Amino acid sequence: MSANRPKRLFRITDAPFNATGDGIADDSTAIQAAIAAAGVTGGTIWFPPGRFRHADTLALPSDIELAFADDAELIFTNSATRNAITATGKSRIVFSGARLTGSGAAGRSAVLLTGCHDISFDNCVITRSGSMAIQLERCSSVKVDGSNLSNNYYYGISDRDGVGNRFIDNLCASNGDTGVATSAGGRGINLWRCINNHVAGNRLVSNTEYGFRIYSEAADTSPSSGNIVAGNYFSDNVRSDLVLYDESLTGSLVLKNVIADNVSVRTVDTTLGIVFLLHGGQNIIDNNHARSGAFSADAAFSFYHSFDCVMLNCSATRFAQAVSFSGSERITVDNFLGDGVGKAATILLKDITIRNSRFVHGGAGTTDIAIDLTNTPIGRNWIDGCRFDGFHTGIYTVDVAVSLFRNKTVNSGFAGFRKGGHVTSVVELADNEWDKVEAN
Repeated sequence: MSANRPKRLFRITDAPFNATGDGIADDSTAIQAAIAAAGVTGGTIWFPPGRFRHADTLALPSDIELAFADDAELIFTNSATRNAITATGKSRIVFSGARLTGSGAAGRSAVLLTGCHDISFDNCVITRSGSMAIQLERCSSVKVDGSNLSNNYYYGISDRDGVGNRFIDNLCASNGDTGVATSAGGRGINLWRCINNHVAGNRLVSNTEYGFRIYSEAADTSPSSGNIVAGNYFSDNVRSDLVLYDESLTGSLVLKNVIADNVSVRTVDTTLGIVFLLHGGQNIIDNNHARSGAFSADAAFSFYHSFDCVMLNCSATRFAQAVSFSGSERITVDNFLGDGVGKAATILLKDITIRNSRFVHGGAGTTDIAIDLTNTPIGRNWIDGCRFDGFHTGIYTVDVAVSLFRNKTVNSGFAGFRKGGHVTSVVELADNEWDKVEAN
């Protein structure tokens, strides 16, 4: 997607517009007049060096470009009550090098686009808005590339009902803290009911809630699907770095997305895990890595009421738990590396498969169990071809159906394999190498 770049130049400081750019006068009328003139034939609205204040809302037509000199800044002073820039049902709009700065007060978004198509944000800086830096409603073929969308009251990018949008190589940092007002809902990028979006190469750090969230609600008839979230870097988002969420919890909605090649780095502990996946179906989580500088008390990857997910080639370093499964079914984890983890996994439902994976104990726990299968409902879990090093107990089963094939435990403190429970336990064993065995 590439918006057409019109040719005619409208310099906002020239007559008849006469914007001052002194950072004191309100240039709203001059800027809107230049935009209106460009809208007649198409053209580029040029912001030369200066600080241009405006207290109104700028309404954009189709077929225009807003281009900023390196030292140009648009200051929207009424971010508490007005969106700075809006467009509805327009197309072929380009923001080039735009620098937009709000008052920091809670309220409205910097840019609100509704039902727009073929829009580009190239190397922009949007900060201190009262809500979202960029708010998209039912837009398609929007590209946000190489932009800094930080210190906004809520989100860097909010995309609802978007189709085919691309968010590439952006910085979304410290949203939820404008320096004037704070919220606990700051997010880097948020997708709701989006289809075939591509989110890649972004740095999503230190936001007050989530780095990235994609979700659908119970009442939604068109859930998110076909989205690719790849090659992003996350660090120290307060609640969680990456969230995949389907609120229905019924299985009636199926999220189909690819989450690949992302890296999460934690330097401080938080209340939730690094990557938190909630009730999605048929999702692929490939080559994601969670690392904590200090030992984290959380799970690196959490599946809550999740179904039909595949996790491939992922790793967790210095977490109390590598992977958590709660109320989840039909999850496959393949080729996972848990390095310095308190637990490999706690499995609280059925049809979980962990294979070809390695877990090395870490942390101060002296009774840590690598795989804890206790009181699991009817259904079978599979642990196949895994290695557990240095745990108090490698695998512990109580009243559970499980197949254990080709696993190996070393340096166990108490038992490589421990079986408890009664007649309800169904444990199938083949070709395992336990360094210690204890059975009731």
